[in-house]
Amino acid sequence: MTSLPSRPAPRSFRERRLEQIAAELGEHADRVRERLSLADVVSLAIRAHRRQLGLSQRGYAAARGYSASHVARLERSAGDLRLAAVVDALRSTGFRLCVTPDAPGPSASTTATTDWPVSELVARDDAGRRLPAHRPAAIATTPHSWWFTRHGYFSGDGPLWTWRRVPGRGL
Repeated sequence: MTSLPSRPAPRSFRERRLEQIAAELGEHADRVRERLSLADVVSLAIRAHRRQLGLSQRGYAAARGYSASHVARLERSAGDLRLAAVVDALRSTGFRLCVTPDAPGPSASTTATTDWPVSELVARDDAGRRLPAHRPAAIATTPHSWWFTRHGYFSGDGPLWTWRRVPGRGL
């Protein structure tokens, strides 16, 4: 008796979407890492320190003696702040600013080669803005109800990124 070769089980929408995204994200994250400005790296460092401490932006601001809006600005666009404010914000985070001389040949890097999470590097909304700092970013693997409600269908072209609610963190 000969047996027929077994067919692989059909993959779900979520599995296909994750495979597609994984293939694209590696290359995209590398390109983004190469283009990080010093201001981007400072913003990522401040956010990483706050998350490592497990604090909300308000809690971090209270612990550091800043206003909540100042912490939000640091995490969003540190390049728009005074240098003294940025240096002060980096104090006690485990990071510091460094100025190096230009080297002949390939330019000297002024940013750390820290391995930021891919979601922190590339997760943006449709307008190109970072996702909310108080929510962990995640790949949207299932249709969103608001997308279906707004467009009346799910075409598979919905938003790539979403954010997860954290229990006990309010909104």
